[in-house]
Amino acid sequence: MAATWEQLKARWQTDDGKERLAKVIEAAKKGEDWAAILEGFPFVEEVENGRDLRMADLRRAMLFRADLRRADLKGANLMGA
Repeated sequence: MAATWEQLKARWQTDDGKERLAKVIEAAKKGEDWAAILEGFPFVEEVENGRDLRMADLRRAMLFRADLRRADLKGANLMGA
């Protein structure tokens, strides 16, 4: 059964989720493959390539030159990013 939008959002609000998201952003800005950072994170296996940022809060994130190609950004908040 696929994760609900609420479950996807809630995983990013945990300490683990916040830490992983910060690491993903830094790795993406360096052009590094960041999918491994999300290994074992809830519901990531639903995204074939592991680049799962569904429902992530990326508001005001400094994403200049960040490589988010092929990332699943469904429902992600990119306001001001």
